[in-house]
Amino acid sequence: MWIKLRTGVLKVLRIVCALAVIAAVTFLYSRVCSVNSTPVALTYLLVVRAIATVWGLFEAVAIAPDG
Repeated sequence: MWIKLRTGVLKVLRIVCALAVIAAVTFLYSRVCSVNSTPVALTYLLVVRAIATVWGLFEAVAIAPDG
């Protein structure tokens, strides 16, 4: 049971970290840089793909609608 609980907590922490990365990208492009929507969309795509590569499909699908 402890292993399943730990795995669930780990997935939640990964999703929270992934959402923090999306929030950081959003803050960067909205407050620091002045760009149009194309670089922002490509950056979101790269973030989701990187998370899918490193952590897996579940975390990437969880944050994909937020990006």
